[in-house]
Amino acid sequence: MDHQWADVSYNKNKWTWFSIQLQNNTEIVCFEYGKGKNKTYLASISYPNNKQKHFSEVEFKPLGKKWKSKKTGTIYPLSWEIKIPKEEITLKVETEINNQEVNFGTINYFEGPLNVQGKISSKRVKGEGFMELVGYPSDYTKLKFLKDKFNWALKKSLSFTKKEIKRRI
Repeated sequence: MDHQWADVSYNKNKWTWFSIQLQNNTEIVCFEYGKGKNKTYLASISYPNNKQKHFSEVEFKPLGKKWKSKKTGTIYPLSWEIKIPKEEITLKVETEINNQEVNFGTINYFEGPLNVQGKISSKRVKGEGFMELVGYPSDYTKLKFLKDKFNWALKKSLSFTKKEIKRRI
């Protein structure tokens, strides 16, 4: 279950967030938050021995796989390289499913499962994870949102009316 508890504007802020579970029982949650030069980076690692470490030096690099939403025009990067230099961690993550955009009014974001592979020090690791991308540019305006809602309500109303006419005949 995922729930954000934040006092932020979803239309003005941007974050790239990953939750990763490796087969060696190491778990990593990492993100970048903000835009331009004003970004915050954080990684928290839980090791199999129950120790935890936290790092603010984390690197995120999109690797080229992208998906463009037909509804919002948003282009989401779907493959990433994540590095945590102080722990010699380099991971490559890639979505399992491309079309994972969620729309909540005019707020759009991408959430989906990941395949994970890479290295910790010189040891190869694999795993799975989850990615959330918020704040990527969108063409989905309030006017388009209202038009979609109106069309949805009209379609439902017409469907109901047709069923009622058939029932009464």
